[in-house]
Amino acid sequence: QPPGDEVLADGLWLDDLKWSDVVRRIAQANPGCPITLWCHEDTPFIWPDIQRALTGVDDAERLEGELDMVETIMSAEGYARLEAFLGAREVSNPTKRHRAIVAFLEAHAMADAIEDEIDLPGWTEETVATLTGMYETDVERIAGMPGVTFLTP
Repeated sequence: QPPGDEVLADGLWLDDLKWSDVVRRIAQANPGCPITLWCHEDTPFIWPDIQRALTGVDDAERLEGELDMVETIMSAEGYARLEAFLGAREVSNPTKRHRAIVAFLEAHAMADAIEDEIDLPGWTEETVATLTGMYETDVERIAGMPGVTFLTP
């Protein structure tokens, strides 16, 4: 079967699940309106970037709550170490902050908080793999759309 050639439920085809169609309709309904997007699964890594993109706050300024999303997926000990590391250094460069956050997440992330178990009736590993591939292709399509700012880690 070709990718997406599978019915999920009530006539909904796997191939019909595209965020790019939604984004395109939003852009068409709101010409000239800037659109800022990101993948939900990247949020803990780029939360400060999201805050800055939506508020216009400069990179050099620390934001209250900029580690809130990281805290939800990291052990308490790891989070305390990350806060101490960032507090002991002036890490205003977003690239360096990302590297620090990624390093601490690799060492201290809670597996059950970062891995989604997909257990839906009738969904096989092949279905999930196909949907994942289609999603990744769709994300690339969205990132290339005119008028869209796409935030990534």
